Formats: sequence, structure tokens, C-alpha cells
Amino acid sequence: MDVVYPLADRSKHGDDFELRYSLRSLAEQSWVDRVFLVGHCPVWARNVEHIECGDPYQNKDANLIAKVLLACERSERFVVNSDDQYILTPTDDFGPWADLLYAPSRSRWSGRVEATRQWCCNHGYSDAVFQSHVPYVVDAERYRAVMAEAPWSEGRYGLTTHVYLNMTAQPRGECSAVRIKGPERDPARFIEGRTFLNHNDAGLNDALRAFLIARFPKPSKWETPPPETGRTR
Repeated sequence: MDVVYPLADRSKHGDDFELRYSLRSLAEQSWVDRVFLVGHCPVWARNVEHIECGDPYQNKDANLIAKVLLACERSERFVVNSDDQYILTPTDDFGPWADLLYAPSRSRWSGRVEATRQWCCNHGYSDAVFQSHVPYVVDAERYRAVMAEAPWSEGRYGLTTHVYLNMTAQPRGECSAVRIKGPERDPARFIEGRTFLNHNDAGLNDALRAFLIARFPKPSKWETPPPETGRTR
């Protein structure tokens, strides 16, 4: 199956460290066919299919949806992954899973989650809050049909990317995933026995970088290897 990375139109940290190691984790999966980068493409990337796309919307999810729609023109069925998501063990199971806990807040992300839940509930679809920090599978024909119906770029918040799952799938049980949301001295203690790893910007500290470098030391076929000296990128 193909894999699609919807990326911002510019590198977040300047070194694309996350993408490099996410691709290395992907290289351990036997089912991967083509890899698409939609948006930014680092100079070291190779053997990928690049689709240029900017970020015309003010909310992140609308930009992600627009990029997945572009990928639907090139692949009929694919896994959507993020550059800050890593697959830690061989798997072909991508849920979808529901988040077991959800605490509303005043963040824009929380607003999109609630807007998605309300819209789906009002239109007879699942109002589940899906686990949003793991890869998920997209069927291109269904994805286009869903986004033609859902007002994903409208309103104060718009809708989350996972409106596709709300309208096409039922949630499953707890996902074997860990999300690191702040600097940890020993991130490995959270990761044992997990299938998926995700982090936010604050979580990507030197300790987590060191863990990823040790866990995925072998360059993937989708990268030009980094230099042997200096800081690993």
C-alpha cells in the first residue's frame, strides 16, 4: 500500500529530522509501496513522489485535507502518516481507534474536534473522537465523496481531518500508541510494548532524538544518508 505524508510547505525545524526518522520506521514495514510527500520536500529525499501544495487555509486541518485530496488523484488506497509519527513494530493494523479520554478546552484544535463531533452527530454519523496521532487508511473514492459533503474548511474552526473516519468507519478499542507531549529525560520508558509513537514540538528534545537515532540507525531508501560527522539530521 502507498503512504502519504501531508507536510507543511516549509520545514518546521529546518532539518526535517522527524520526517527522516519516520521514513526509517516505515522502512521496517513489508507492505509499503510508493511514498508521497505532499507539500514540503527536503533536499535529501529520494525515491519519493513529490506533490507541490501550499497552505492556503488558516487552520491546519483544512490544509491537511486539501493535501490528502491531491494524493487521491495519484493513489486509490493509501496510509496517511505524519512526520512526527513513527511505527515501532511491524503492523498492518491502522484502526481506526477512538480516544478513550477527551477533555474540552479553549484551543483551536479542541474547537475543530467539537465542531466535527457536532456536525457528524447532526447528520447521522459517528460522533466518536478518533485517535488522531496514528496513521490511518484512506480510500480515495470515499475520501473525495466525504469531503464533497463535509464543510471541512468552513466556520470558525473548520473540521478535523478525521471527519473521514467519522463518516465511514466505527471506532475500535484502545490503540497501542504513546504521545510524548513534553521534554522527557528517558522517553524509552514510555515506549516499551507500543506500536506507534508520536510527539509534539516540546517532546522532541535531545533525549528523544537520541532514542530515534538509536532505534532507527539504518538510512531508508527514501533518503540520502546524512554525513558521518557532526550532528545527525
